[in-house]
Amino acid sequence: MSFILSEEVRKGIDNGVYQGVCVGLVDLGTQDNTHFKKKERKWLLMWELPDVMIEFEKDGEKITAPKVISKQYTRSFAEKSNIRKDLQSWRGKPFTEEELKGFDLSKILGVNCMLQIINDVKGEKSYPKVTAILPLYRGIPEAKPHMDFLVYGIDDEIPDSMPGWIKSLILKSEEKLGAETGQTEPNYDDAPPLDDCPF
Repeated sequence: MSFILSEEVRKGIDNGVYQGVCVGLVDLGTQDNTHFKKKERKWLLMWELPDVMIEFEKDGEKITAPKVISKQYTRSFAEKSNIRKDLQSWRGKPFTEEELKGFDLSKILGVNCMLQIINDVKGEKSYPKVTAILPLYRGIPEAKPHMDFLVYGIDDEIPDSMPGWIKSLILKSEEKLGAETGQTEPNYDDAPPLDDCPF
């Protein structure tokens, strides 16, 4: 599914807490961090918001589907990393070091949560941002994803379904530009079993 959004969609949504279901895990490769003047390996996580329906066009056809929101993370499970903090808040308890050694991030695909969204207003445009992730509230039925999962590794061929703005980020990565990074992949094999956590 492509993401051709109307101008109305780009105006953002109201600040608040929304149900979300994770539908995307994209490896953005090694990106320049201009703020801190360094290079960082990045992930992009994506969620559908089942209570926020939008209209967009695909191949000339109007489609109604849940709005998708995303957040970028530095590819690190270090103690103070944002992704570790968000995942622990989402699952409702901290990781043990043993769990982190083999944690497979794809476990979060299809998992429901509550997303706190606050709009960052710049000029006449509003950009909704995920500021917190919580476990799904009790009593709220789990939502099934509308779109197919979007899973991408930096060495993969970029699929046609990749949203244009994400594709442009990937093409700016050192990996796609042919630069040598010298970074190694984390080990996601042999993930230890978790108990009643969502992942």
